[in-house]
Amino acid sequence: MALAPLTLLVPELRAAPYAGGTDVLDDLVTWATAPGPTSVRLVSGPAGTGKTRLAVELAARLPAPGPPAAGAPFVWARPGARPPEPEGPALVIVEDADAHEVGTLAGLLAGAIGRPGTRVLLLARSFPMMWATWAEEVPTSPQQEAFALVGRAESITLPSVELDFAAVHAAFAAKLGLAPSPASSWRPSEAATPLDVQAAALATLLADGRDVSLDVDGLLRLEEERWLAVAAGLGLAPGLDLLRDVLTVAAALDGSVFGDGDLELGELLLRVPELAYADSEERRDLVRWLRTAYPPSAVLGRPAWPEDLMLGLAAGHLTRRPELAARLLRRLSDRRAWRALVALARTAAGRPEGVPALAAVLGQDLAGLQNVLTAALGTGVTGTLDAALALALDEPLRAGATLAELLPGPAALDEAALAVLLPMTNGLASADEATQTSAADLRWLQGKRLSELGHDDEAADALRDAVRLYRSIPGERESLALALNSLYNCLMGLGRQEEAHAAIVEEVELNRALAGRSPGHRAAYAASLSNLSATLGRRGREEEALASVSEAVSILRELSGARPREHDADLAGALANEAYALTRLGRPEDALAGLYQALEIRRRQAGEDPAAFLPKLLLVLNNLSATLRESDRLTQAAEMARRAVTVAGELAPAQARAQRPLIAATLLNRAVVGAYLGDAAAAEADIEAALDIQRQLAVERPQQYGEQLEKMLRDRQRLLDFLLAQQVDQHLDDPADVRHASDVGDEP
Repeated sequence: MALAPLTLLVPELRAAPYAGGTDVLDDLVTWATAPGPTSVRLVSGPAGTGKTRLAVELAARLPAPGPPAAGAPFVWARPGARPPEPEGPALVIVEDADAHEVGTLAGLLAGAIGRPGTRVLLLARSFPMMWATWAEEVPTSPQQEAFALVGRAESITLPSVELDFAAVHAAFAAKLGLAPSPASSWRPSEAATPLDVQAAALATLLADGRDVSLDVDGLLRLEEERWLAVAAGLGLAPGLDLLRDVLTVAAALDGSVFGDGDLELGELLLRVPELAYADSEERRDLVRWLRTAYPPSAVLGRPAWPEDLMLGLAAGHLTRRPELAARLLRRLSDRRAWRALVALARTAAGRPEGVPALAAVLGQDLAGLQNVLTAALGTGVTGTLDAALALALDEPLRAGATLAELLPGPAALDEAALAVLLPMTNGLASADEATQTSAADLRWLQGKRLSELGHDDEAADALRDAVRLYRSIPGERESLALALNSLYNCLMGLGRQEEAHAAIVEEVELNRALAGRSPGHRAAYAASLSNLSATLGRRGREEEALASVSEAVSILRELSGARPREHDADLAGALANEAYALTRLGRPEDALAGLYQALEIRRRQAGEDPAAFLPKLLLVLNNLSATLRESDRLTQAAEMARRAVTVAGELAPAQARAQRPLIAATLLNRAVVGAYLGDAAAAEADIEAALDIQRQLAVERPQQYGEQLEKMLRDRQRLLDFLLAQQVDQHLDDPADVRHASDVGDEP
């Protein structure tokens, strides 16, 4: 039998009759061939429901169908492989879109936008709600625009498809040159996928009357018989376990290795324990067997086997062969290891045996897989990886600690990744101190990550848990102070002033005691005093606010004098807060000296590290402009406002998105200065631009930004009233309302 039976299950080869219906297909053909700008469609559905087959049928109905090639009207993009670059508009089919690395996917989508008229069809089991987060992480505007396009794309969830078992059976029999089997009693269950029907039809043909289960497992047992027959035909007599090892390595390490030459494939087989010390001739024999059993397909550019089915085989075998799992990813390139990890994780998501197999792979060399694991967590397989980590490391608490150590920041995290950082804090009151400390550490980390991703309510809950746990551990006073600081910042962002004030008061008292015992803690004490000043000012306790921040400035001036590089950043923040406190007490002239010193520090820092300090420089420029205006130095105030808007324009796209509240305040500040100088048109343009940003923020996070939008709307009305009074040569009774509109927040 020349044709490998499993080849019939490869959707790209169209062996089975298409039964997906014409409505969705006709709609996609119309979309793909209609003129217009670049467009994206999303098609989702569980494994085996016909996503790839739908795309194959779509490609077949386009002009000049053929194998993927440069200049062809369609291009296939698979995870871990570089697709050809079309010369003009094309249909780009992105298979397993939820398994692509974010940077690669961003580049692919950005390239499509650069070719107007291109259509991009994304296929995935599910589309994680990560597009907005990914758009903030990619470095260029075209890539962000691409993810924004995906976010607006029409989504299609494939309905259940019922294949006609008899029709599939007859088609397979014809392809294999066999007579159809007698009528089978097999009937599909309600949960049967198209792959299940095809597997049953093929197993019925191959069983030849033998008693085998008519499902994927039964088909694989029949396939194993064929492996032995192929080996015997080559004069080889390997054991079945060895052949399973070889197939597992080939399937898990990506079928594209077949195109990399016999030598590399032979090297990959060194991961098989039985072949680790075998001579090269034995490995060459097994490479020859593999190529004979599954010849590479010119159409596919890989072995002609159904990948999902072979990966399922690999996952099941790795669970039973821990010694193979331990060796699987050793000394692989990061890209190939990433591809294998993502492939196994996708397989594990649909098979109970898959998670233990993945855990066995991860548990052997977690430190060595750091880069690979971090990249894999940037795809849609995070939840499965988390479960495997928890199993590999025996318990969720330990898995969370390891994951926290591996990941550099929120870019690689989504909701599922954060879930593994949630330790079982219930019932820990009687646990030993080390366990309580680990739980507190993880809740603190989770809170900070959630806050960075904009999930402030969930962040506050996590940080409250961390604070509660740290309070019960006498030796964790410093950690408690740090957790209170994180909680304070989170609550301030949520506008919960009373609770934030209570957190910062407790932090100040802790830091005062710590600084009394250790002079090295004085900087943290000063920082908490500066934050306390902000909450006191908001409570109308202006004199206490000034006293608190002035003490902070005094400490930080002393520390900065000895070690400027270490303490200048904190000093600049405290100087800005002191200036703000002085302005609130009606002493803007006294505030200017400190603001100019803060400006000098922030300029230097922004030059050295723009990503970290441009927003800080922008904040100082805003505060300096407002203070100069309070001092009736309008020309200088206007210059500082102009510089602030210029700095806002220098922010990187992802940074600008994160700093939208500050950019809105910057535009509002320039609007107020413009109003005082009589430039009505510019002032109105700036206030409207600020409102556009504030409206967007209020839609995205109404609880946090709804009240600020209402305040800015009132500010606009005051500004317009002020401009109207100027035009009719009147004088407002209290123009201070307009000045109040530009007040930007305290330095964090």
